[in-house]
Amino acid sequence: MKSALFATLSAATLLAGQAAAQAPETVTEMTRQDIVSFVEANGRTVADQNEEMPPAVMVQTESGFQYAIYGTACGDDETCGGLKFAWQVQTQPPPLAFINAVNMEIPPLKVWADPQGVAIERYLIMDPGVSVDFIAYEMDVFEQLVPVAAQRMQELIAQAQAQANAQAGQQGGGQGGQAQPQQ
Repeated sequence: MKSALFATLSAATLLAGQAAAQAPETVTEMTRQDIVSFVEANGRTVADQNEEMPPAVMVQTESGFQYAIYGTACGDDETCGGLKFAWQVQTQPPPLAFINAVNMEIPPLKVWADPQGVAIERYLIMDPGVSVDFIAYEMDVFEQLVPVAAQRMQELIAQAQAQANAQAGQQGGGQGGQAQPQQ
């Protein structure tokens, strides 16, 4: 028993030593070109980019999903200490209760609405340093969770519409809300 535990601990110590020797690349800031290079190095396509500050890079996945990565907390030298992954759709904004429900159910994302539509974001602060692998992980999480959040919002809207239709049907005597002629 002790020898098996010792062998396990020895293997874990060896692996930890190898991992420390192969420390991942760490960054504390990114420029527009860094973001473009990162997107391309992680198998995505740069669909568009702005030339202004803060930098914005439109990303497209193999499946066609598009979103933006914005540099945030940018200095005068155009380096940014944060990243914001953002997706927005123009639609009639849903009730605040639905947005709050999605925010509570999927906490890694921030969902908000304005008169033009709904936005979903994920924010990453890079100081005092994060690994490039972690940024890639954050990008993957965002890409996986946005469709889940959008689907959940659609479900909540459909449920509310079904409830409203059911209530209208009950109030109208089961005849779709139309008054029945008196005999």
